[in-house]
Amino acid sequence: MRVETLYVCNFRNLQSLQISPESGINELVGENAQGKTSILEALHVLVLGGSFRTYQLRELVQHGKSGFFVEGTINSGGVHKTISVSYDGSRRSVTIDGQLQEASSLLLGNLLGVTATLEDHELIFGAPATRRRFLDEQIAQVDPFYVTQLSRYSRALASRNRLLKGRDTRTIGAWEELLAKAGAYIVHQRQHTVNLLRPKVISAYQSLFPDRTVSSSFTMRYITQIPDGNDAAEWYQRQYAARREQEMRAAATLVGPHRDDMEWCIDERPCKAVASLGQARAVALSLRCAEWSLLAERSSETPLFLIDDVESTLDATRKSIILQLCQQFGQVFLTCHTPQSATSRVISVIQGEIPL
Repeated sequence: MRVETLYVCNFRNLQSLQISPESGINELVGENAQGKTSILEALHVLVLGGSFRTYQLRELVQHGKSGFFVEGTINSGGVHKTISVSYDGSRRSVTIDGQLQEASSLLLGNLLGVTATLEDHELIFGAPATRRRFLDEQIAQVDPFYVTQLSRYSRALASRNRLLKGRDTRTIGAWEELLAKAGAYIVHQRQHTVNLLRPKVISAYQSLFPDRTVSSSFTMRYITQIPDGNDAAEWYQRQYAARREQEMRAAATLVGPHRDDMEWCIDERPCKAVASLGQARAVALSLRCAEWSLLAERSSETPLFLIDDVESTLDATRKSIILQLCQQFGQVFLTCHTPQSATSRVISVIQGEIPL
């Protein structure tokens, strides 16, 4: 799977830009604030429908413009497809081969990809929502039913919370049943994904840091409220009934996958409590490499790999190793101030444009 052409209009500081990247490593080279990361963002939008820097699509619109447009021509196993994402200032639209899609979620799975950024240390130190989002984005690219269950869960959760706030229990049982069924599927898929990722994270860390010893006590686990041995859907149903008065006082649902987390530990001590910023970035980058490997395995495709500011993220030794690993990652886009490899395609970016 690779992007053959990328066209971006009125996106961040990119007024009108088109590139035809190589199938291997593409280095986006330039000074700060020239548009390198904006190109990665545009690619990320084609993968997941949004940015890795903000939840607000309006923040992606170039100053003074009313909306943006991003389009990519994709080659997947010899099959060509054109996908686009646009935003008009109020709503997002997705088209596939010129056909407007009923839901933006239908974009997922058309272009697979993983993005590593400077902010990835937040996967270790940040809020639980950051780690839940990581799992959701991984699973959503290969499991359309998971996307459906996430949507159902979100709607049911909002409806139940409104009923709790209004102390109205007339229809709350129906929403609780939907919450329990969707929540059980979400938790199962997250737990399964964490189990698949765990050995890949350790393997990736050993590849990136062969000079360090990976403790045999390194663990990665999904933290859920459900006690071991319980049927998830049934347990949720019991908890909703038992806690209803408490949750009415809180005007919020206090049980469910929206309260879960993921944790890395070394010698049974959470990484977020003992790791330095450098160690956190090392674990996070290993996690991204593992994510790519699992995504490729689950989809039988070769996802994109996007790396922002490779010079700031890695020391010289690690840069050399990651560039070697990138040879196995299919189509790669990385941003940097100076060229990193003689075998890469170098794309200079200056003031939002690519000089001829």
